[in-house]
Formats: sequence, C-alpha cells, structure tokens
Amino acid sequence: MSPTPTTSRIVKRERDKLLKQTMTWSLIALGLLLLFLFIILPNAPRLLASIVDGGAVFGQEDTIPPQVPIFNSPPMATSTKQIEVSGFAEAKSQVLLVLNGNQVADLTTSDDAVFKQLIDLQEGENYLQAFSKDAAGNESNLSKEYVISLDTEAPSLALSETIQDGMQVVGKENKSFTISGLTEQNAKVAINDRFLFARPDGSFSYQIQLNEGENLLKLVITDKANNIFEQELRVNFKL
Repeated sequence: MSPTPTTSRIVKRERDKLLKQTMTWSLIALGLLLLFLFIILPNAPRLLASIVDGGAVFGQEDTIPPQVPIFNSPPMATSTKQIEVSGFAEAKSQVLLVLNGNQVADLTTSDDAVFKQLIDLQEGENYLQAFSKDAAGNESNLSKEYVISLDTEAPSLALSETIQDGMQVVGKENKSFTISGLTEQNAKVAINDRFLFARPDGSFSYQIQLNEGENLLKLVITDKANNIFEQELRVNFKL
C-alpha cells in the first residue's frame, strides 16, 4: 500500500527535525572541542597550579613546604660593612634572611624566583641563612649556612729582626738577600711585584738578588678581605 500524502508529510517533518537536531548537536560538539583545544588545554598547567596553590586538590589543604632558598655564594671575607646577598627561591614566595640567629629581612621573590637584599655585617664572623614561606604559611627548612668574615683592619707585618730599613749588606756571598717575616695566615705577599702567600701560621720567606748600591724593597700585604698594608725598605749593597 502506498503512503498517503499526510503520512509522507509527517515523515518528512520528523526527518527534517532529526536532521536539525543532529546539526545542532554537531555544532555544539565542535564548539566544545574548539574550546578544549584552544582555551582549556593551553591553560591547563596554570589552572592546575592555581588549584594546587590554593590547596583545593581533592579538598585537602596545601601542606607542601616551598623550596629552600639557595644563595649565590656570598663572600667568605670582606672589608665592607654592608653587602648585597642574592639567590633563588620559589617564585613569588616569601624569603626570610637570618643573620647571626636574628631575622634581618623579609622579602618576596620576583617572577623569575630571584631575591636580593642588602645586609649589615658586624666585625668578625657572621652566620647567614634563609628560609621560605608560601601563601598557605608552610615554611621550608633553613638553607645552607654561610660564614662571612668582616675584617676592616689592615694586616700586620713583622719583619725578621735581622732586616732594617737603611741597613748595609757587604760581600758577594750576601748578594742573595732573604726577606722573612710574619703576617696574617694565607695573606698574599708582594715583594717588588713578585707574589707569594704566607703560610697557615702567617710566616713567609723570599730571596731576592741585590744590586750594587741602594735597593728599594716594596712589600704589599693583602688579606682575605682585601685590606692592604704597605711598607718600603732600603738596603745598601756593596761587594
């Protein structure tokens, strides 16, 4: 039996309706796919980090401590009372500097995780550490401890009793003249621009060949903090 005209119209109307629904759902699916590919997926790491930082992962609070700060090797010794220290910590975290057991600075790292701060040293040895604190109040462990020695005094120099300014040296056998003395341990000793280092007990010794007549001997002592002591001696040599 052939379908009646009324039945054909109903079928056609239902087919058109189904086609429209299919197209509508296809467009919605395509829109959701584009939203996922171009908005949600590229920003997924940042969204996840925000959730973690906010302590919203599975309804738990953030209890993970931030990264321990790392210093950029402060000087072991200096003659400057105020120095700048720097380093790295977790980006946008709070860094607290501890000097000689006391908190001396409270700062926030930059977007690239860098921190810098001027600190005032006291004469002698200074002990520097740091720790971090995040937005949830978690604190890191203390960093490695650095010892910074502040030395503002020039090194001392005590020459051997046999060496005197203006002394007379006679005889070819004495042409090789020994300069010896005592200064700070491991200090750099320059004698007429020839360098050596004092021994751990501060002693040093150096031989120089004298010329006929007056010899100018210039001694420059530089300690670990770059303090300098200078002294000149004149030795007259005669064959």
